Amino acid sequence: MIRVIVLLGLMIFSNHLFSQCESERYKDSIFSTIYVHSDVKYGEAPGWTFPHGNVELFADIHEPIGDPLSKRPLMIWAHPGGFLIGNKNVDDMVALCDTFAKKGYVTATVSYRLGYNPFDNQSAERAVYRGTQDVRAAVRYFIEFADIYDIDTSRIFIGGSSAGAFAALHTAYLDENERPLSTYGGTGYPALGCLDCTGNPYQHQVLPLAIVDMWGGLGHPSFRDADDTIPVLIMHGTADNIVSYYTGSPFDLDFLPVSYGADPITKRSDTLGVPYTLHTFYGENHEPHGVSNGDFTGPPTPYWDTILTNVTNFYHSFLIPETSDIFGPDTSMVAALDLYGINYTSGSTYCWTATGGTIQEYRDSSIVVEWQTPGTGTITVQELNEIDASGLLKTFDVFVDQISNVSLDEPQEELTIYPNPVSDVLSLNIDRWQAANVIIQGITGMQYYQGEIKERIDVSHMPVGLYLLVVEHEGERFVRRFVVQ
Repeated sequence: MIRVIVLLGLMIFSNHLFSQCESERYKDSIFSTIYVHSDVKYGEAPGWTFPHGNVELFADIHEPIGDPLSKRPLMIWAHPGGFLIGNKNVDDMVALCDTFAKKGYVTATVSYRLGYNPFDNQSAERAVYRGTQDVRAAVRYFIEFADIYDIDTSRIFIGGSSAGAFAALHTAYLDENERPLSTYGGTGYPALGCLDCTGNPYQHQVLPLAIVDMWGGLGHPSFRDADDTIPVLIMHGTADNIVSYYTGSPFDLDFLPVSYGADPITKRSDTLGVPYTLHTFYGENHEPHGVSNGDFTGPPTPYWDTILTNVTNFYHSFLIPETSDIFGPDTSMVAALDLYGINYTSGSTYCWTATGGTIQEYRDSSIVVEWQTPGTGTITVQELNEIDASGLLKTFDVFVDQISNVSLDEPQEELTIYPNPVSDVLSLNIDRWQAANVIIQGITGMQYYQGEIKERIDVSHMPVGLYLLVVEHEGERFVRRFVVQ
């Protein structure tokens, strides 16, 4: 009865541990309310028209109320508007920030510099570059003040719609040596400076973990080179007549610079072997989720749910821990104690189960299992990392062989060992075991002794822990547990 109660207790404890690793954070809304830090100034930079006075740059920062985590991933969104109109408060950007803050992210919708001469190719190029500089300045701001907003600076995401997607793509893939010539200045145009030379003085590497491009484009596919391995989720409609899914000038106006949409970006990425995820909206135009320049003109279309699902799954895939495969013996025997583990990651919690055996000991990233049922046993583990993201369930099958028909709980006076616990020499009663073989096995499966049975076995060299002594005699096996202290 005591053994049954103990086993039941271990099962309940194991189930409780496992439930601790089943986090819905970053997948579902787990917070009911959020707080918005409105109009947080992240920088300022020269405007596009003479006399080029500075334009202040602001962000609205959303974070969940009641969140115990001290490090959360950051999601930045840049609004649409063709670099001429729009602001950080448009409907879809605010909705994205609200939705994902409730899932556990810190989110921000940012302003950036607007304005250019739409009849001047170079002026339009410079507008994209200024927007890119501003998004990069926003990233540097959030890294500088990460502790204020409890941000994990290794997990920063950038996304945008239309013009905002141009800024996100160029933030990820435009290098200093790829800058358009127009950004170096000319007649009536001041030089715009390097990518990170404006906005604010903070010096940090801008390296997002992943980006989202919603119906945006690049100034040229070659801006993405073999070193540009930041993954991108691309969502674009094949009938987009504002930013071409293929290649063409925005609005189909020849005096604007040519932009390269989903098709050339993905073909370039395929050639280089760099990562992307493409979701094509076949036959759909610009902003297919029911907005005009970011503001809803009626109820959201079904594409809004598609966007939310795609972004959720894409970003979540970069947050889950990469749990290693389980290691340990894949064959064992009833009553054996075996160690199973995975590679340890600092800050993670591991939740284990064992089918066909009982978990006798939990360690940082391993367990000790006592096998009880012959046949196929199964070990499972799930990892919960330091930002409360659940990993994929790992499984490991073990073939368990029957040792003998003698229960370890039944007294077998003819096979006795003492003292137990032992520190130096283990003594055995070997009256009827003169021709027997002995194996001493640790809980990791390592053998510390193998040979003919004898009355005294030196165990002083063995680490402190639990061991099995297995005696094989005339086709039978008998097992005794003992502890080295």
